[in-house]
Amino acid sequence: MQVISFPPGWSPLDLTVGQLDRGADKAFKGKPAFDHTRAIVQKAAQAGHYKLFVRSATATSSGFLPIADVLITPAHARTLDQSVAANVAQLKSSALPGTDVPTTDMQSPAGRVVKVMHQHMSAKGHPLTTILYFAEKNDQLYIVAFSTSQNDTAALDAIADQSIKTFRFD
Repeated sequence: MQVISFPPGWSPLDLTVGQLDRGADKAFKGKPAFDHTRAIVQKAAQAGHYKLFVRSATATSSGFLPIADVLITPAHARTLDQSVAANVAQLKSSALPGTDVPTTDMQSPAGRVVKVMHQHMSAKGHPLTTILYFAEKNDQLYIVAFSTSQNDTAALDAIADQSIKTFRFD
């Protein structure tokens, strides 16, 4: 089992099948622009990959509602570095022009974590920042991801780093 703490005001969505649609309605507010993202979340949750999906109760200065999720997927006998490299290669194809996808090694109670910053466009063409943290245990890849408007990257970066410092395996 993995454990992580989020700041006050961040609340989880219930990912059980009966509650998923209601949670997605609340998170995505029924906006057609989020239909693709909603479908991805639903498919991954139904497959049991998403273990936690949380959202901030407070919109950022640019009006975006920051979100975070914990995804667990088989590592397929790849090392943490190999898994991160494969994900970074994929993320580079959608990175904003002129941006890189930097990685940083960090420590959490779970051990070594690799942080990845990805600046990209939303389905509606809004610049976003997603901060991903990768950890590995028992051939499982754990990805903790935080997303917000690109204008609010610094604030989310502080929240994400604070949260990942609580990430551990029990």
